[in-house]
Amino acid sequence: MSQIVEKMRQEIMDRSARFEEHTKGTKDEYNIYKEHVQYVYKYVVMLSEGKNVDGEVLELAALLHDISMTDWTLDRSRHNEFGAEDLKTL
Repeated sequence: MSQIVEKMRQEIMDRSARFEEHTKGTKDEYNIYKEHVQYVYKYVVMLSEGKNVDGEVLELAALLHDISMTDWTLDRSRHNEFGAEDLKTL
């Protein structure tokens, strides 16, 4: 795992933990890394093995594809729009 991939993995884990803590005891309690992103990452890596692709780009895409779902202040139905904006700040 490259340094940038590890940095982004840690960022998503931290944001997911904060979201889970902030929403603890509510219907929205969820840890997106533990319950979704780590599995997307695992399967992207597995499916890309032996292919002529940029693995680092795929790993980053898998980790960051739902980044705005970790922000409890946003409308989750528009997470794709917010995620595009959020990634500009990383």
